[in-house]
Amino acid sequence: MIDYRPPRPEEWGIAQDLLCALAADDGGLASPRNEALLRDLGSDPKGWLAVILAVRGDEVLGISTFTPDYSNYRGAVGTYIADLYLRPEARGLNLGRGLIRASEAEARARWGAVFVSLNVHSGNAAGRGFYDRLGFALREDCHYLILEGAALEALKQ
Repeated sequence: MIDYRPPRPEEWGIAQDLLCALAADDGGLASPRNEALLRDLGSDPKGWLAVILAVRGDEVLGISTFTPDYSNYRGAVGTYIADLYLRPEARGLNLGRGLIRASEAEARARWGAVFVSLNVHSGNAAGRGFYDRLGFALREDCHYLILEGAALEALKQ
């Protein structure tokens, strides 16, 4: 049986390990470990970051991290799934769907969320197929952009 729940105090390191594995799978990008920040933000039930684990017995198989996603276009709050990751041996067991369902339920209870958004790495064909099968639609009218590093520093000047 799979349990979908927030991390217990001793599981925050495992949660961080899963997020680092996700970063590596998305192209080997460096993922700095900041377990304390993850724990501090993710363990506040009234906070803006939520974390759900997929657990079988005492084995953590996957993780979802998510935040509120306000949409002026929709006039509503949704949930933005920032990270969704399953250990390779746990894929194909319907746990991704379970993590999204549990994340949506938690976001609905916390923030009144009425939609779910996310992004998927452009090279992740299996992930894209998974999201397509669930009914996620590609927003072709949008591009996900980020400002960080030197470009962000230049903006500050």
